Amino acid sequence: MVTIALYALAVILTVQQGLDYVSTKLVISKGRGHEGNGLMARWMRLSGQYWWTIKLPLVGVIWWLVFSYGPVPMLVAMFAILACIYAYVLVNNYSIAWRK
Repeated sequence: MVTIALYALAVILTVQQGLDYVSTKLVISKGRGHEGNGLMARWMRLSGQYWWTIKLPLVGVIWWLVFSYGPVPMLVAMFAILACIYAYVLVNNYSIAWRK
């Protein structure tokens, strides 16, 4: 059961990275907000249209942890917490982008 949860959370986190990119780009393109994370905002200024590349190392680390440590309950808990944080960010981004 822990193995299934670990792989499911890794997939969820991977998808969330793509959705975070799309939602952030949507909010910024509509002029309704800006990047709230100072480090990410700096990366966005430095890398221009390729700012999404910062998501790749995070996805790489997620999958490296999955394959290196396997179904460790603490890893599942960390991924669950991280997925909840990203879910909050995504809901917030889309609510800002689509508010009237």
